[in-house]
This record gives sequence, structure tokens and C-alpha cells, in this order.
Amino acid sequence: MRPYHIPSHRLHEIVQAPKCLPSGESTGFETKGSRGLKLDARLDLIDGDFVGLRLFVHAGDREIVTTYESGLCVAGPRVRGIGYSPLRVLKKYREHIPQGWHENVIDPNLPATDLNHNRHVTLPDFAPIDLQDFTRRSATRWHIDLEFAEELV
Repeated sequence: MRPYHIPSHRLHEIVQAPKCLPSGESTGFETKGSRGLKLDARLDLIDGDFVGLRLFVHAGDREIVTTYESGLCVAGPRVRGIGYSPLRVLKKYREHIPQGWHENVIDPNLPATDLNHNRHVTLPDFAPIDLQDFTRRSATRWHIDLEFAEELV
């Protein structure tokens, strides 16, 4: 396995840094199947020259909030994600995935067998009401200014 080229501390800095859409990038959703929608947008750091940032938002069913998921990719791999789990999942008798909304905190520098490679952190105050709200909350969590128009969807 080839090592990931961005150190863990730098990944954390990139996630915390303010980000925006590059000029000309759209926040329009595309149809995904018969009921779903998807957004895939490139991002830039506001103060920096790092390239390779991407935000994605998927809705399995545009009417069912719990089918929504989002992710932040840095130079390829996903390093953050937000999703919903209807059930609590245990791994080795410990909670691995909490029930409800949670954020995946992923460190591609760690082996997949390491418990900190993909941590699932509960988001108790994360309660989106629709896809636009979900997208805004995800973007805010990762310091992304999407320059929202009145309607995204």
C-alpha cells in the first residue's frame, strides 16, 4: 500500500481552513436514479494554493432525509463524511457507529485495522429538514462557503 502523502496534522488543518467554490463551479444537483440527487463540486482553500478538494452530497431519495450523505475529499480519498445510521453498530463490544447522524473522521495515514482510521462521531445537534439544509449544515461543519443562492435543489 502506497502511503498517503499528506500528514495527519495537515489534513486536520485543511479541514478546518475556510474553503469556497472556484470561479465557475456550480452547486446544482443532478438526478441520480429515479428518486435521488447528487452534487459533486471542486473546492479551493480561501487562503492557500492546495488543490484536490472535493465536496459531494448524495440523496438516495430526495424526500427521505435519512438517505442523505456528504463527504469531503482531500487529494483523492474521503477524509470526512456525514451520514445517518438507523441502528447502533458494535465492533468488538464497543460502539463503532452510533445510532443517528454521525460524522466519519477518516485518517488515510492509518491502517484500516486501526480504530482511529475511520471514527464515527455522534452529531447530536445535526437535524436537517431537507436536502438544502443538509448541504448547508455539512458545508458549515467543514468551513465551506458555497455562496448559496435562494434554492439549491
